[in-house]
Amino acid sequence: MEKNRLWKKQVVTALELAPDLDGGETKISLTGSGEAVIENYKGILQYTDSEILLQSLRGKVLLRGRNLEIVWYTSLEMKITGAISSILLQQK
Repeated sequence: MEKNRLWKKQVVTALELAPDLDGGETKISLTGSGEAVIENYKGILQYTDSEILLQSLRGKVLLRGRNLEIVWYTSLEMKITGAISSILLQQK
């Protein structure tokens, strides 16, 4: 683990903060089954209207459903809409 990431993890642990504040964990926020906001991803590996596969820092994230659409994205987060039926986390 690089020094900067280790330092951040130690600060987050010492201050008893939420683990996602160190920037290393992927965070998925769902609004019902129709919207997901994904934070801390590295890239889009596959994108169809029924599956979206993302590379995260710790593995892969697979969203399945119908009419899936990436509404917007930045280098840090994205918003996906559609009828989301499942989310699978594949760790390295």
